[in-house]
Amino acid sequence: MNLLQFAGIGLSVYGVIGVLTSKIYAKSGMTARYVYRNEEPISFWTVCACYIGVGILIYFASENIR
Repeated sequence: MNLLQFAGIGLSVYGVIGVLTSKIYAKSGMTARYVYRNEEPISFWTVCACYIGVGILIYFASENIR
């Protein structure tokens, strides 16, 4: 397992932790902020899905790099 695969796992785990805690840190323009599930549900689920999806993509894409 290489370093990029660990990064992919880390991103996916952070997305799952965001789902469990109902808040996730996301970049918004020039700043970054927390997005809460009960205040902005569409943005919250979009950010969580992006973290999990990009983590999975990095994990499997880096499998071919040697």
